[in-house]
Amino acid sequence: MNDINDLILQTVRESTILEYKEANFLNPSRADLQKQYWKLIKIICGFANNNGGILILGISDDSNSCASSITPLHQDHTVLINKLRGLTVSHTIPSVLIKIQEIHTNPSTPTEYILVIKIIESEEPVMYINSSDGDSHKYYFRYNEDTIPADHATLRLLFSKKNIEEKLIEYLESRNYGLNFRNSENVVSWISIPFQFPLETFTEINNSTITELRAIFNNPSRDNRFHGISSNGRYSHNGILFFFLLPRDENDLYNGYFEIKNNGYIEFKAGIHADEQFLMESNIIKNFNEFINYLYNFYSHYNYFGDIYTILSLKKTKKELKLGIRDFSGTFIHNTRNNFSLENQIHIKRIVSIKDIENEDSRLKLSNDFKRELYNCFGID
Repeated sequence: MNDINDLILQTVRESTILEYKEANFLNPSRADLQKQYWKLIKIICGFANNNGGILILGISDDSNSCASSITPLHQDHTVLINKLRGLTVSHTIPSVLIKIQEIHTNPSTPTEYILVIKIIESEEPVMYINSSDGDSHKYYFRYNEDTIPADHATLRLLFSKKNIEEKLIEYLESRNYGLNFRNSENVVSWISIPFQFPLETFTEINNSTITELRAIFNNPSRDNRFHGISSNGRYSHNGILFFFLLPRDENDLYNGYFEIKNNGYIEFKAGIHADEQFLMESNIIKNFNEFINYLYNFYSHYNYFGDIYTILSLKKTKKELKLGIRDFSGTFIHNTRNNFSLENQIHIKRIVSIKDIENEDSRLKLSNDFKRELYNCFGID
């Protein structure tokens, strides 16, 4: 319930990953109640066709699409949840996977509650089907806080996504690098940005990381490069960087990475052995501003609201340097809880968007406050 209250206190805005609907949206006395349910299914389709998202029933929003107040639901929760699950199954192809959490808003009134619906990203394009609705047989996706039908260009990206990902996985595995990309245990950490972020922002905040990696490791040989993977919605950003650690050698910091560029060109290197000096305290301090700039850009981006947990985990004994970001819903954007050491976890609350701060001094103060919290976390003066 604290997370829900924080959404309102911080006036968190709807986005590509978040939508609010007040209780009256599903008022049983509405003459258009059935159409309201259809609207919810279209929203669910939109989230599934992007990177997934969260739909909260029981929160009203203001004229700026920001969380305003709790408006609890009163209808039988079991009936409502079953209806939502049934409509999702019957009106989506392929069926969308959703997880529904019921949160009681008043301990003294158990019939008052809100529903938090988590929509999982679909591996295939999801079509909305409904013989009673003129919008049937359309593919919806999220654009900022709106759910809209996909245009031709977006449809091409949606339909190419799974095909390209499978080709990528099959190709890398066929190269006999010793990596099983379907085995999540091979992945230690990765640095990337969710799909909804603009290309300019992604390129800016990843550039220093990629540059640093290339400075540490020699350029991969021709044998470890390949072309021919077309860009798509998942791999269309410049410089998506993945790191891999094979369990057979725990002494390596990272011993594999590949980078996916905007034009589909992929650079891959296996068998990397990082110099132990990379994790010396002096080097960490020297490069710390680059990590801070990365985190600050993510934290301050206009499209990202709410509480975030920034996790930069450093364990010298195992020579692991990891970065992770968890959003207000408790979901890790970059990895799962079990794959991170939470000993160096920072909780940073943001109450405004960087875009709303017109005064340069205020921007600078926000940046300095952010840096100070990160430095304090690692005991750096």
